[in-house]
Amino acid sequence: MNRGATLLIGTLLGAFFSLAAPAQESGAYLGGSLGQSTLKEWCDTSGAQAGFVLTACDDKDSAWKLLGGYRFNRYLAIEATYIDWGKVTGTVQFAG
Repeated sequence: MNRGATLLIGTLLGAFFSLAAPAQESGAYLGGSLGQSTLKEWCDTSGAQAGFVLTACDDKDSAWKLLGGYRFNRYLAIEATYIDWGKVTGTVQFAG
């Protein structure tokens, strides 16, 4: 199947399922997600002071998010979100 047909089918399926979503209803909701986080440029030492050497760096970890809220009506809702990006670990040596 070519890319155009796949895109068309995906778009039609997304439109179909979004019509059934209870977007106008009020009430509580809860959601979450899991994934991998990468903190870009965290292990970049180009701006470090002279003498500092980064010997090991791990800037990837598992990440997750939990959210919940209450929708009062079509125009007003309140929501809280907690995101855990994971941890970055590294080892630095100072020479001199």
